[in-house]
Amino acid sequence: MRILHILSLFILLFNCNTNKNTFDRQKMTNNTMDKTVCPDDGTCTFKVIKNKSAEVKKDEFDATYINIFESDKTLLKFEYNRNPIKNTEDSNYTEIIYIEINQDIIKTETINSSLSSLKNKVIFGRLCFCRGQTGYYNINEGDISISPLKNNLYKLDLEFKTNEVPQIINKIRETFNL
Repeated sequence: MRILHILSLFILLFNCNTNKNTFDRQKMTNNTMDKTVCPDDGTCTFKVIKNKSAEVKKDEFDATYINIFESDKTLLKFEYNRNPIKNTEDSNYTEIIYIEINQDIIKTETINSSLSSLKNKVIFGRLCFCRGQTGYYNINEGDISISPLKNNLYKLDLEFKTNEVPQIINKIRETFNL
């Protein structure tokens, strides 16, 4: 009997979830639902980071890194993490894309433009044990579209290219909540 009480307590504890600031993708209709196709060999995540901006900086060795700081902007962060290769050291591989948006502007109008007109607003990061081909880069080649759907829901379409390093992710399609 005591085991039954302990078991029911564990079930209660592990089934309780905190209220998260996310939306249920399954409840959305197919007309408004878009999601980036993540490569089979890894995992992808998408986050909305409010009141932050990002910039690419260089250290004393001329290596690039990302600086994230407080601002009135919002960062959209897409991250692809390739699964580590078994029995291989330093096989980690990550691509990160930061898209900086002005929350006031996208609430009032649809953004649909070339990245060259939004210079320094899209940042691509390639993190791996890839000598000379790792770091963060400003992207200005590609197209971006952010359009409102309903109830603070927005659709992002981004297609981009970097000439500095090889890339796996070149298209992002996400629906997000502000």
